[in-house]
Formats: sequence, C-alpha cells, structure tokens
Amino acid sequence: MLRKILNRYFLFIKKRPKKNLLILDDLTPSLRSPWRSYEFENYLRQVENVQIVSEIIPKLSELEFKEEVESIRPYYPLIGANVLQLKLFTNINYKLAYCLFFNNIKKYYPYFKLHNIHFGFALYPGGGFGFNNKEIDEIVSKVLNDNLCKFVIVNQEITKNYLIEKLGISSSKIHFFLGVPLKIDESTAMISYEQKYFFSDKKEIDVVFMGNKYTRSGADKGFDVFQNVALELFDHKQINFHVVGGFGEPDLLYNELKGRLVFYGNLSENKLSHFFSDKDIFISPNRPYIINQNAFDGFPLATSVAAGLNGCLVFQTNMLNESKHIFADGREYIEISINHKEVAHKILHALTDKQKIRQIIQNNKVRLTEVFSDKQQIQPRIEIIKKFI
Repeated sequence: MLRKILNRYFLFIKKRPKKNLLILDDLTPSLRSPWRSYEFENYLRQVENVQIVSEIIPKLSELEFKEEVESIRPYYPLIGANVLQLKLFTNINYKLAYCLFFNNIKKYYPYFKLHNIHFGFALYPGGGFGFNNKEIDEIVSKVLNDNLCKFVIVNQEITKNYLIEKLGISSSKIHFFLGVPLKIDESTAMISYEQKYFFSDKKEIDVVFMGNKYTRSGADKGFDVFQNVALELFDHKQINFHVVGGFGEPDLLYNELKGRLVFYGNLSENKLSHFFSDKDIFISPNRPYIINQNAFDGFPLATSVAAGLNGCLVFQTNMLNESKHIFADGREYIEISINHKEVAHKILHALTDKQKIRQIIQNNKVRLTEVFSDKQQIQPRIEIIKKFI
C-alpha cells in the first residue's frame, strides 16, 4: 500500500543524461491494443533513445508484468526490450514526453510542469475525454495553452473543430490524422475470398459483432441492437451470428438467442485474420453519450477497420457525421441507424445484389489500406516527434 501511495505522489525525478523520448502508458505491454503497440514499436525503431514506462504495474504483480512482456515480445520485440515498470524514482529527464488519452495527460501534466518537461499527447475519443464538460474543458485548455505542450494529435474532425471553435486552441498546435496506426500485414493484403458469401457459392451468411464491454447492456457499442437484429432475422436459418469481445451468454436479452449467437471472447490481433477468413458481414451499431453525457467513439471504429480490411461488408452508424468525404455510405460501407428492423432490412437487401456489395467491400478495403497506411499514419507522427527532440 505504501509503495502505491509513493508511486502516486512521488512519481518522477530528473537525472542525467537527458535522452530523447519518454512514452508513458497505462496499458503497454499488451496485445489487447495492437494499434498502440504498433505506434510505439515504430517510435522505437525510427527515433533514437526512446523509453516506454508502463503504469500497468499497479494493476499487475511483477511476475504478471514479466509475462505480459514475454507475450508481446514475439510481435513487438522492441517494446519487449524497452518497456520498464513505473518505479518510485522514475527518470523523466527526456527532451520530450508523450502519452495517449485525456486521463493520462491529466495525470502526468503536473509532473511535466514541475520538472519543466516538453510534452505532446494524443487526444482520442474515450479515456475520460468528452465534449461540453466544464472540468474537462478547463484541463484541456490549461494543458494545451501551456508553452511546454508542443502538440496534440487528434483522430476525429469533430475533436479538432471542438478544440479550435469551442476552446480557442491554436490550429498550429493541433495535428489531425483520421484513425490510429494499424499494422496491415501481407495476410490481410492477400486475403482469399473463396470462403466469402459475396464472392463465391457459399450458402451461409456469417454476421459478426465485436466490442469491448464497458456498460452492462453494451448499448454504447450497440450489442442490444445486434441482438434485436439477430431476433429479427431468427427465421433465416442460413444466417449465423458471431460475437467477439467482452460479451457472453449471460449478457443475452432473449433466451431464444441462446445457441444462435456464438461467443468467442477476446481475440488477439494474430487470431483475427483467421477468424474473419469466412465471415461476411460486420455490424457496428455504436452510439455516443451512453457511458456518460459526453462520451463518444471514433469513426470508423478499429473493429470496423479490422473487419473491412479482412473483406467483410461493414454496416455501421455515423451519428456524429464524421469524415463523410472519406468514407461514404453506399461506397465504402452501409450506414445504419440503431433501428434493428431497418438494419435487418438492409442486410436482407444486401444479399440480393452480390455484384454491388463486392464493389463496396473492395472500395472499403482500398480506402482503409490508404487511410491507415504507414505513409498516412506513422511517418507524420515520426516527423512531429523528431521536430521537438
């Protein structure tokens, strides 16, 4: 208990020599957040003198931490070799510090201020951030207007506009990249469509929902809508339903769906391509302001991106009207509301025109590969980092 208290209130010291980049994170090392690991691995590869300090240790024993390091090492060897546990006297004598999400910058900012450390951060949906909250607005404004803050990365146009128009933040400090860095490997690029309904003579249609469980009903991710869609399509025996993530049979709203929905739990990134190899449709009926009145998701969700890259037809909501000039309804995906009858109708309609749907799936994969390429995601971030070290 004393150690946790000391870690909380006496987190950092400065000592020589000064190095380049310090990454502070509360989840690394973990395979549960592949986009984060991919971003950090690239910083370690392309920037000299980088250190990751993990605050996951208060949640894990020392042995569990070492096990996490070993599990990530085959996929992200540089993270495995360069991640340290947060200690009582952690060195922060770096030219630049970097972290993800509002909750982390809120926590670390006082230490950066105390020790006069330059820093930047990513302000993504979730992680304690939301709109039109007085306390959040005050903290974000204070942090971003501090001369020690060199940049903020946002991945939603709505966030960029909010910072500029509502909080009066200079646009010169804001860098916008849609989405997050993703590792697009050769197995995804060379996907086979032989087991896909829209590209073959496959008779069954496999429909997927994927999401982490943050609320009891999963309403924020739309798990309730997905169940109602499954119930609406219950009599169509050629349609199968699959659930990946934090939900299980105890979360079902209807007893009739027991045995009709197959639950897989959380799948690591190296298993997702195999899982999606014979799946056809992905549904993401997520909606904002459920976890609290300010919470919202990004668009497209990382789950939708994974499904699209793996050749699924993506049905998704876009209730905040994000990035419609990049991803268009009927061109890269099919937009849905949270009305389950409407969603069920759109699914059945899609099954009647394979040629049109094949084109949408291919359009989406091309656009996703372009938007989430290293050229668009990693290299601009590297340039920002190098500018301030």
